[in-house]
Amino acid sequence: MKTGWHQSGAVTLLMSLIILLSLTTIVFTGAKSTRMEQLISNNEYRALEAFHAAEAGLEYGIRWLANNQPTWVAGTCNQNLTINPPALSVSSGNTYNQTVTFCQNTATKGYVLVRSTAVSAQDSNVTAKVQQYVRPNTILNPGYTLNAPPMVVNGCVSGITGNPSVDPGTSGGVALATSKPQTCVNTGHLDILNSGTIAYSAFNNTAWQYIFGTFTKTQLQTLSATEVSAQSAGQMSLVDRHYFWITDSSNWHQNLGSASHAVVLAFSAASGCPKVNGGVTIYGVVYYEDPSCGNQGWGGATIYGTAAFEGNLTKLTANSVVKKFSMAGGGMGIEETLPYTGAPKILGTWKDF
Repeated sequence: MKTGWHQSGAVTLLMSLIILLSLTTIVFTGAKSTRMEQLISNNEYRALEAFHAAEAGLEYGIRWLANNQPTWVAGTCNQNLTINPPALSVSSGNTYNQTVTFCQNTATKGYVLVRSTAVSAQDSNVTAKVQQYVRPNTILNPGYTLNAPPMVVNGCVSGITGNPSVDPGTSGGVALATSKPQTCVNTGHLDILNSGTIAYSAFNNTAWQYIFGTFTKTQLQTLSATEVSAQSAGQMSLVDRHYFWITDSSNWHQNLGSASHAVVLAFSAASGCPKVNGGVTIYGVVYYEDPSCGNQGWGGATIYGTAAFEGNLTKLTANSVVKKFSMAGGGMGIEETLPYTGAPKILGTWKDF
């Protein structure tokens, strides 16, 4: 009887050990599984954090682009321009460092690729990237910037003397755009260089609308007044300014702009027709609102950009030179050196990776 009792107890003990081992295994496996799920959940959460941080950097970059004037350089996207938004701290306590790069090259001219990268400060393996194409806007009419002829005349052209010259920069490029047909254009002694061509009946409205589109003269006056106030307050100098709305009748003798800093010099009808002369050099757009200003002997200056007349052009002075803006150096267009007024997103170009 004792032997059977001992055997039964041994079996019971063995079964208890097996059950205990099984329960231990189940508990251990369950704990390990729970830990794995927690790790996966944490990784997914941190990946989502990084993604949102990258998106925040993208929005920061687009807003920055819309309110600044970048200096573009040739090269690949990563070589064009880079900024670092402030580090982003999130509710989990993690911090993400962001880098935003901008690309504008020949293949995407007129558009800018904005790419944002976010990297966790706690673990550099946690990272995310997003990108978006945008179309930066300036005060210029996008249709004008595609051609940007060095001379625009809202009227006929006739009887020009003195051998002034106009250069479109490339052989066969548009040197003169006029609202009138060929029968109304006789360039006289206007020396059109580089085998430049004339765009007849190029626009139907005003020279202002051809160059600036929906941007109004009132808006330019506001921009000019803002810069005048900033200059008076010592917050900017004359060479920092971009916008000039002139009401004074004095002749203009001041150099303005540079190859990387275009200006808009607009003479209002109230100013009459001041002459731009004295050997000055201006980079950008020179515009005359008064239709009679095409017969006032304007000259003795070099314009890299566009000289625009709101009326017939019948007189320019010798030694007047108007050249395409890109000839100033760097190969950039006027629109690339004016401050941006916005950078709307191009639908369908968002990407994450």
